This record gives sequence, C-alpha cells and structure tokens, in this order.
Amino acid sequence: MTGCAIVYGCGKMGVISLRGAVFFIYLGILFVIALVDWHIQMIYDRFHIMILILAVLDFMLYPEMGIATRLTGMGIISVPMLVLALAIPGAFGGGDIKLMSVSGLLIGGASMICAMCIGIITGGAYVTLMLVRKRLNKTDQFAFGPFLAFGLATAIFLGDKMAVWYLQFGAV
Repeated sequence: MTGCAIVYGCGKMGVISLRGAVFFIYLGILFVIALVDWHIQMIYDRFHIMILILAVLDFMLYPEMGIATRLTGMGIISVPMLVLALAIPGAFGGGDIKLMSVSGLLIGGASMICAMCIGIITGGAYVTLMLVRKRLNKTDQFAFGPFLAFGLATAIFLGDKMAVWYLQFGAV
C-alpha cells in the first residue's frame, strides 16, 4: 500500500520537487504512526513535531495555500475531537487529536474533512467486523490512529477532488 502511495505521490507532487519530498516524508511518518498505534495504542509527540515541521516547510514552499486554509484545517476536526474527548472520556486519545491538528496545518480544511470521513468509515467497518466476530466488546478501546492515517494519506491525493465531488450535489 505504501509503495503504491509513494509512486502515485511522486507522480502527483513531482518526484524531484521539494513539495514532493515533504509529502513523501509525511507518508512515511503516517505509515510509522499506523504501525506503532496499532501495536501499542500510542502516538508519540515526536511524530506530531515532525509533521508540524513539515507543515511549516510546506507553507514556505507552497504559500498559495494560505494561512487561513491551514488554520481552518488545523481546527476543523481537532477541536470537535477535543470537545468529544472532554465530554466522553476515552472517546479519542490525545495523540489522535494532535495528529489531526498538525495534519490539518499541512493539508488544509477540505482535505481534513475527507480524511476524517475516510477514517470514520474504515474504523467503523473494522469495529463492526470485530463486534460481529466477538473479538471486541462495546466498551473496548481500539487504535484509531491507523484509520486516521489511512484517511490522511488518501486525502493527500483525493481530498480536494472528493470535496468538490461532494459539494456538487448541494449546488442543484
């Protein structure tokens, strides 16, 4: 999966461009986050810092995506996640919230909404399957980071296109 994403990403972002390198590194970080979170249900702060550095670098390389779009991306998903985590203990881990916050700064608001939708759908499908197979109980917690990472990786390539596709239905 990572190989396909890298090959596609190099074609879309430019294999030799600095922006392509930023997203190549970001995909690698997302892959490591998914593996680590799957095994120990923890997303280390060092990964958030790395993504934050990439977001600042991407802003310098690609100022066309304005600061308003990036700040919107930073808060549009992470703030509701934080509110839910405070209202319902254990709803989301702090690492998941921070991952979505710094990733939003990198990829912007529209892509973040798509990333979260993909994460919820894939995570929900996984939990449903595990509940049906009796491998999880209703009160069990599971690693949501891998599903968020998958959604974020998908949103890099398809986020804006998915947002335009979705919004065309409201323009009738």
